[in-house]
Amino acid sequence: MMTLRIDRELVAELKARARKQNRSTSAEVVHILRNSLHAGRAKTCSKVQTPSMGMFAQFEAPSEQVLLDATESIRQSIAASIQASASTLTDRGRARRTKR
Repeated sequence: MMTLRIDRELVAELKARARKQNRSTSAEVVHILRNSLHAGRAKTCSKVQTPSMGMFAQFEAPSEQVLLDATESIRQSIAASIQASASTLTDRGRARRTKR
Protein backbone atom coordinates (compact mmCIF):
# COMPACT_ATOMS: atom_id res chain seq x y z
CA MET A 1 0.00 0.00 0.00
CA MET A 2 1.18 3.50 -0.79
CA THR A 3 -0.01 7.04 -0.25
CA LEU A 4 0.46 9.64 -2.98
CA ARG A 5 -0.01 13.39 -3.04
CA ILE A 6 -1.84 14.27 -6.24
CA ASP A 7 -3.32 17.66 -7.06
CA ARG A 8 -7.11 17.93 -7.35
CA GLU A 9 -7.13 18.48 -11.12
CA LEU A 10 -5.20 15.28 -11.76
CA VAL A 11 -7.42 13.34 -9.35
CA ALA A 12 -10.49 14.61 -11.23
CA GLU A 13 -8.95 13.50 -14.55
CA LEU A 14 -8.11 10.08 -13.09
CA LYS A 15 -11.65 9.64 -11.76
CA ALA A 16 -13.17 10.60 -15.12
CA ARG A 17 -10.88 8.22 -16.98
CA ALA A 18 -11.62 5.42 -14.52
CA ARG A 19 -15.37 5.91 -15.00
CA LYS A 20 -14.94 5.66 -18.78
CA GLN A 21 -12.98 2.41 -18.35
CA ASN A 22 -15.44 0.99 -15.77
CA ARG A 23 -12.67 0.79 -13.18
CA SER A 24 -12.16 2.18 -9.72
CA THR A 25 -9.77 5.13 -9.51
CA SER A 26 -7.26 2.91 -7.74
CA ALA A 27 -7.49 0.23 -10.45
CA GLU A 28 -7.06 2.90 -13.13
CA VAL A 29 -3.91 4.26 -11.44
CA VAL A 30 -2.48 0.73 -11.25
CA HIS A 31 -3.41 0.14 -14.90
CA ILE A 32 -1.70 3.37 -16.02
CA LEU A 33 1.41 2.63 -13.96
CA ARG A 34 1.62 -0.94 -15.20
CA ASN A 35 1.29 0.14 -18.84
CA SER A 36 3.87 2.88 -18.36
CA LEU A 37 6.36 0.50 -16.77
CA HIS A 38 5.87 -2.10 -19.48
CA ALA A 39 5.94 0.42 -22.37
CA GLY A 40 9.70 0.13 -22.71
CA ARG A 41 9.67 -3.64 -22.82
CA ALA A 42 9.03 -5.69 -25.93
CA LYS A 43 5.37 -6.43 -26.39
CA THR A 44 4.35 -10.03 -26.09
CA CYS A 45 1.15 -11.83 -26.90
CA SER A 46 0.62 -12.93 -23.33
CA LYS A 47 -2.50 -11.91 -21.53
CA VAL A 48 -2.39 -8.85 -19.31
CA GLN A 49 -4.19 -8.97 -16.00
CA THR A 50 -6.68 -6.11 -16.02
CA PRO A 51 -9.52 -5.81 -13.57
CA SER A 52 -12.96 -6.53 -14.95
CA MET A 53 -16.32 -5.99 -13.41
CA GLY A 54 -19.74 -7.56 -13.61
CA MET A 55 -20.45 -10.64 -15.66
CA PHE A 56 -16.97 -10.58 -17.26
CA ALA A 57 -15.05 -10.60 -13.97
CA GLN A 58 -13.94 -14.23 -14.41
CA PHE A 59 -12.32 -13.58 -17.82
CA GLU A 60 -8.80 -12.34 -18.49
CA ALA A 61 -8.45 -9.48 -20.95
CA PRO A 62 -6.23 -10.06 -23.98
CA SER A 63 -3.16 -7.87 -24.37
CA GLU A 64 -3.25 -4.83 -26.61
CA GLN A 65 -0.92 -6.60 -29.07
CA VAL A 66 -3.28 -9.57 -29.38
CA LEU A 67 -6.13 -7.16 -30.21
CA LEU A 68 -3.98 -5.27 -32.73
CA ASP A 69 -2.96 -8.53 -34.41
CA ALA A 70 -6.58 -9.69 -34.60
CA THR A 71 -7.67 -6.34 -36.04
CA GLU A 72 -4.95 -6.50 -38.71
CA SER A 73 -5.89 -10.08 -39.60
CA ILE A 74 -9.55 -9.12 -39.99
CA ARG A 75 -8.61 -6.06 -42.06
CA GLN A 76 -6.52 -8.19 -44.42
CA SER A 77 -9.30 -10.77 -44.73
CA ILE A 78 -11.88 -8.10 -45.58
CA ALA A 79 -9.52 -6.47 -48.11
CA ALA A 80 -8.92 -9.83 -49.80
CA SER A 81 -12.66 -10.52 -49.91
CA ILE A 82 -13.40 -7.12 -51.44
CA GLN A 83 -10.63 -7.61 -53.99
CA ALA A 84 -11.98 -11.05 -54.94
CA SER A 85 -15.52 -9.68 -55.27
CA ALA A 86 -14.32 -6.80 -57.43
CA SER A 87 -12.42 -9.23 -59.63
CA THR A 88 -15.49 -11.45 -60.00
CA LEU A 89 -17.67 -8.47 -60.94
CA THR A 90 -15.09 -7.31 -63.49
CA ASP A 91 -14.93 -10.80 -65.03
CA ARG A 92 -18.75 -10.94 -65.27
CA GLY A 93 -18.82 -7.56 -66.94
CA ARG A 94 -16.27 -8.68 -69.51
CA ALA A 95 -18.22 -11.89 -70.16
CA ARG A 96 -21.43 -9.91 -70.81
CA ARG A 97 -19.66 -7.55 -73.22
CA THR A 98 -18.17 -10.43 -75.23
CA LYS A 99 -21.61 -12.14 -75.55
CA ARG A 100 -23.12 -9.06 -77.23
